[in-house]
Amino acid sequence: MFRAGCPSRRHNTKRRLCPAIQTYGRRIRTPSCRPRRSCLYLFTWTNFLATQRRDSDLCLTNSEGFAMNNIEIKYTITHEWAEILDSKECSVGITERAQEIYSNIIFIELPSLGEFEQDEIMGHLETSDGRNFYIHAPVSGEVYEVNTALEDDIELLNRFPEGDGWICKLRIENPSEIEALLTLPEYEAYEEEELNEEEYLPETDFYENIEDY
Repeated sequence: MFRAGCPSRRHNTKRRLCPAIQTYGRRIRTPSCRPRRSCLYLFTWTNFLATQRRDSDLCLTNSEGFAMNNIEIKYTITHEWAEILDSKECSVGITERAQEIYSNIIFIELPSLGEFEQDEIMGHLETSDGRNFYIHAPVSGEVYEVNTALEDDIELLNRFPEGDGWICKLRIENPSEIEALLTLPEYEAYEEEELNEEEYLPETDFYENIEDY
């Protein structure tokens, strides 16, 4: 994933940065004596990204939803996030808000590899109190990778839903669909509206609606 950490998001206690970003972002105390010029090696943020950039394995957390090196974060009203790279591919997961609604997730059925339409059901979640919820595709595209680590450690999804708990990656078929997704300010306003009206994402009776899956 391609997520770049920022402390401004309200629920940021579950966010984790990649080791590369943690190392880069740490303030290093310099000695009181001035080092020799030959010992100085300065990085700008641009140089750092240029030297550290990888494929889809680089996991940055951008909680502001703004574009940096053609990376942006968008959200859905069904509480999925999409981390979009160059409008060509994206990583997908559930938001921290969703995890709060679902509470203790004990099982995930990961999406199958293949094509999905925007808003199509890709998988489902089960909670410890017997509730079931669908996972929807934020945009149309082809799922080419899923996070199988969740099958061995579902707590990744409970603890880091917007980090190590990502669900899948897909290649975007129709970039124009990105415009229909929410920015972070729009999503946070939607969250507040839910809280004020006490209306939450409805539970899905997965087994009664199995024919729709």
